[in-house]
Amino acid sequence: MAFTHRSIGLEDLEYCASNLREAFAYDTARRKRLLALWRELVSSDSWITVAIEDRRLPPRQRLVGFGMSVFVNDAFAARARKGLPLISRAFLEDWEKGNRPFLVKKEVAAANSGAGLNLLVLHYGWDEKKLRRRTCPRFS
Repeated sequence: MAFTHRSIGLEDLEYCASNLREAFAYDTARRKRLLALWRELVSSDSWITVAIEDRRLPPRQRLVGFGMSVFVNDAFAARARKGLPLISRAFLEDWEKGNRPFLVKKEVAAANSGAGLNLLVLHYGWDEKKLRRRTCPRFS
């Protein structure tokens, strides 16, 4: 294996959406809104991301997995602790209603110096076909 990691960029978002583990929760219209949310998160530098690449693959085909996390406000964290079904979709729906559930840098700093932060693993996924073929050739 020759995996490396880096941050997710705007150019990776379509790939991530097509390999989202909970893709069943997003019809075409919701998927477009999800991409808009992700673009806002990228532009506001409000999330922590990882793109996993297989260096043995050709450039522009190396991405095999990803993860996205955000710091969320106390209100969203409290709702999540009570048991939100499809938490990532609830996150999107709050954002659509204008109730920004994530913290921006200034809010992260304030929360970190106070009562603490709430971290949410928002999305993750991987390309099963690429990974199966590259890591376990006898099972392909």
